[in-house]
Amino acid sequence: MKNKKYTVCCPVCGYPLFRSTVINCDIKCFKCRADLQIRLMGGELKIRETIAEELKTAAQ
Repeated sequence: MKNKKYTVCCPVCGYPLFRSTVINCDIKCFKCRADLQIRLMGGELKIRETIAEELKTAAQ
């Protein structure tokens, strides 16, 4: 069985970050410097900006 290769782009600016079969990682976008958390959950790729989540929690 062949592993699926994913192409991951920044959800903030659209810059292509990497292509890989291994997905679970934390990365900073090389172009806009957004901090991103990338996870593969149930066959679905989830990308979220982590700094925005931390600011929302701190504001509450």
